[in-house]
Amino acid sequence: MSYTGITSNQFREDLLRLYRLKAFLYIYILLLVFIKYASIIKLERYELKAEKSLMVFEFISEGPKGKIPKLVQFGETNLKDLYNLAFGDKDLTTGEINDSVVSNNNDSDKVLATVVATVYAFTDKHPDAWVYATGSTKSRTRLYRMGLTKYLSEIEEDFDLYGQKKGEWESFEKGIEYEAFLAQRKND
Repeated sequence: MSYTGITSNQFREDLLRLYRLKAFLYIYILLLVFIKYASIIKLERYELKAEKSLMVFEFISEGPKGKIPKLVQFGETNLKDLYNLAFGDKDLTTGEINDSVVSNNNDSDKVLATVVATVYAFTDKHPDAWVYATGSTKSRTRLYRMGLTKYLSEIEEDFDLYGQKKGEWESFEKGIEYEAFLAQRKND
């Protein structure tokens, strides 16, 4: 095959430049993705163990009260694509979540970052999922709200986030006391 006015050397050089540009763009895109997730990635968190379905995660909280096993579970509800996020200490007798225990292991930021990592992993596998969460007590719901507020700008890059107030859902805003939270991964 011949190209009018273009020598085979010119064609090879143009093709080589094109491959270099493609490689540059690929690296650039990877860098942008890394920067986007850097704030989430740099947060210290615990190592996770998960079932194949990514519906149940387990990790160990370590602090002044020792090693405390924790569970995060995404439970199906009667509504399509709506999952309840349950979180708490693992009851070593039953293997179930105990969300009424207050462990106070002085690692709440690390624990919260670990739970957030489970939401990312879960929504990677279930991209249409809506994740519902609320605390087992008002003070726990407040603690979750404070954590969401602290990292709101990072969260809003990847999730649509809502708060429930007086039984109604609205876009999450700082400074408002919500009863529950709902998040869905953005599918850009």
